[in-house]
Amino acid sequence: MTDHQPKPRRASDPEHLPPCDAQPPASRGARAHAAAAEPPDAPGPAPREIPHCATPTAHLVGPARLSLRDGVLLYCAYDGTRLRLDLHQLRQLSLYGCVTASADALAALVEHHADVVWLSPGGQRLRARMAPFCEAALSLRLRQYQLQLQPSRRRPLAQAIVEQRIASLARLVRQWQRHGQRQAGNPPSQLLALYHRAGHCRSVDELRGLEGLATARFFEAFAARLQRPWTFPGRRRRPPTDPVNAMLSLSATLLVRRALTRLQAEGLEPALGVLHQFRPGRPSLACDVVEPLRAVFVEQFTLQACNQRWVAPDDFLPCHPQTGVRLNHEAFPRFLARWEQFYLDNSGPQRLGRVVAQYLEQLRAVPLPGHLESCAPPESSGCSPPGPSAGDAPSPDAP
Repeated sequence: MTDHQPKPRRASDPEHLPPCDAQPPASRGARAHAAAAEPPDAPGPAPREIPHCATPTAHLVGPARLSLRDGVLLYCAYDGTRLRLDLHQLRQLSLYGCVTASADALAALVEHHADVVWLSPGGQRLRARMAPFCEAALSLRLRQYQLQLQPSRRRPLAQAIVEQRIASLARLVRQWQRHGQRQAGNPPSQLLALYHRAGHCRSVDELRGLEGLATARFFEAFAARLQRPWTFPGRRRRPPTDPVNAMLSLSATLLVRRALTRLQAEGLEPALGVLHQFRPGRPSLACDVVEPLRAVFVEQFTLQACNQRWVAPDDFLPCHPQTGVRLNHEAFPRFLARWEQFYLDNSGPQRLGRVVAQYLEQLRAVPLPGHLESCAPPESSGCSPPGPSAGDAPSPDAP
């Protein structure tokens, strides 16, 4: 009987990531050549300055490690890339693939009320989340639970979401027509007809079906707007089967994560939506909140990414049975940077803040039973971390 030989670990395993001061390993021949080329007393190379980044949102791709050094969060990737992050500015941190963090780094992120999410390498799957807890919003969560028990009270809130979604799609198609695209059937008129039908739906299920019809009609105009070599066979999710669907899904994931962070900052339960049904593992309320914003930050962004050559068909990996089509390792960070810039240039934080504020106003109008109303803590202390106020946000485009 032979002894069991342990399976060798890959260099990308968390335990085998190099320390932050380590350099990528050199071959034996390269080390010998360097030793022969330099005299023993030659000075070493000057240390490279580590770039510093002060931003509210950061996307970090692994394999890499996070540590705390002199009060600054230090990102060290296995390929030698380094970055210093300002904890006083950081509000949301997205980690893709194998990114480990020291205990000091995690403690600092908690102390500065940063929301941290760990995702799969391609960003399609949420693995874990670390977010601050807010006890002052208990009365809001109690009202969310009341909505789940009273479907009749959910319908008006769901109707408002569907109306805003359809109106945003109609605006976008009208914008395309003003720029020269004409399509048979007059999609804006058809979308507006569906918009007016929302007020006659008697249940949330009917509203979901109406939103599905409007989205399908919109994607017909979307496909006609795409330029070669891009093609769009129709919306395909879980998993996406082509590059355009992959970009639509990834853009939607990025937007939902923005909403998720904002809702958690308000102390809400993101799993309890009004239009999207409760499903374990899905942030249904975040999916509700982004519906009025999807036309700009998902569909319009994807269209511009294709037609303006921000990405190319060669930037995608072949279709995988489980994960579908996704961006390759080189194109993925570029896509994230483009989406972030697009989100800021189009007032994404302000628009999202206003949508969340509207939902909070509707939620506070939900009555609680007397015994719950008397014991619920006040909301005056607030839960949002320091940052721009939702009340200062400019109004989004009118429906």
